[in-house]
Amino acid sequence: MRIRRPALLAGAAALLIHAVLVRGLLAIDAAPRWRDDRPPRLQALYVRTIEPQPQVLPEPPALPRPVAEPPVLRWLDLPALPELARRDEALAAPLEGMLARAPGDEPDGAGAAGAERDGEGEEDAEDDEDEERQTGRAVGQDGDEGSPGDAGDTADAADPRGHGRGDGHARGPGAVGARADADRFEWPPSTRLRYALVGHWRGPLEGRAQVEWLRAGDRYQVHLDIVIGAPFAPLITRQMSSDGRLAADGLRPERYDERTRVLWRAPVLQTVHVDGDRVWLAGGRVVARPPGLQDAVSQFVQLAWQFTREPWRLAPGRVVTLPLALPRRVGLWHYDVRDVETIDTPAGPVQALRLEPRVRARGGADLIPEVWYAPALQYLPVRILVRHDDESYVDLTIDRLPEQAAPAAPPPRLE
Repeated sequence: MRIRRPALLAGAAALLIHAVLVRGLLAIDAAPRWRDDRPPRLQALYVRTIEPQPQVLPEPPALPRPVAEPPVLRWLDLPALPELARRDEALAAPLEGMLARAPGDEPDGAGAAGAERDGEGEEDAEDDEDEERQTGRAVGQDGDEGSPGDAGDTADAADPRGHGRGDGHARGPGAVGARADADRFEWPPSTRLRYALVGHWRGPLEGRAQVEWLRAGDRYQVHLDIVIGAPFAPLITRQMSSDGRLAADGLRPERYDERTRVLWRAPVLQTVHVDGDRVWLAGGRVVARPPGLQDAVSQFVQLAWQFTREPWRLAPGRVVTLPLALPRRVGLWHYDVRDVETIDTPAGPVQALRLEPRVRARGGADLIPEVWYAPALQYLPVRILVRHDDESYVDLTIDRLPEQAAPAAPPPRLE
């Protein structure tokens, strides 16, 4: 009996597929077991969408105000002799009047003290006139000792905690109002953002992703879920989760989980624990916890919180710095704020500012994100570009309006 060639090829292909399936199942069975003890995921019911709101973008930082040089005295600046004579007569008049009075004319010497104050006032006024002629401006204006902005400049530039602008400029009354609004900041209810995914890794990639911010009282969770390939049979899935508490300085992560699953391979789970002033990394190493520490996904919400409270931090040209805990290390990350870009969203074009990391993607275990924050959409990230190296990346762009749960009901009033 003669076997046809197409049938032979089909049988060989079936055997090959069977061998691949068996190998994958054996690999999964032989993989070391890990206990999935991740915290239960909080649930939320989304009832509304976030529409873009008109928003004034922060202005770029101005150049530092030049420091006034000390005036140079020239012979033309010296007062003329008649002016000096008039000044001497003015200073001598109160003194002669004081000497001419009897000691008992003014009670408790009040007249003498008043004459002395009058003489000092006239002398100060004339000194101010001299300084005005020498410097070309009135005393008390910008650059002088009595300027109300100097105290703010000094405080901002010298504040090591980063609460000031740090660029040598006073914030003025408007910034005082912004600070008051920041002090009244309320964390938003649970929010979900959905993204379309494109990218490249040994070929073109497509998929879906979502960022979900969940809140229950003072507890929070942030989840970044990425699916590459068809939803019913994804090639790669990655779930990145942050769990912690809300504090006065923003998010306080307590645990970070990163679960990666590649087709035909066992899932890989990496966990970072934060307890007090110590951090347990995925490899078992323990390091000190720096103040303000964030993890790979909590940073997105932490930065949005900072920009909402203090929009000047997102001005182009500034540098945003925060300590970051990754699965294998803890380090200080720096983001440069770039110029405004336009991102196409379901609600139309939206202006956003890009945060570009100074760390370059070199193909290691760390994924380097660039994030675009949109002030018109509550400073939410409308685009996230994650690089693995110069050629491998995934690009997430928001493809529907953000969804938000109903605000939490206020506590009942006690009568």
